[in-house]
Amino acid sequence: MFSSVCIVDSETIFSTQLNDALENLKRILAELELTLENVVKVQVWLKNISDLPEMERLFHNHFEKDQFPARMTSTTEFVDADCLVMLEGIAWYS
Repeated sequence: MFSSVCIVDSETIFSTQLNDALENLKRILAELELTLENVVKVQVWLKNISDLPEMERLFHNHFEKDQFPARMTSTTEFVDADCLVMLEGIAWYS
């Protein structure tokens, strides 16, 4: 199980926050000697549903073609008003 929350500074651009969250996820997985290939499911929370097409595009940049994890995407309001995205998911290894 993993969780990757956007790290908000003065940057409130969705693509930056999602890329940072995915890079943070890569670091967490690397500590366990895993990669994004081990991710089997991701729950994505978006503040704005209008960011969904950009999320899809950015996932293509981080995951291998035809190797996407199962995903569920929903919208929510975050406690931190500057947070635009949060990831939670499951990585599997044998």
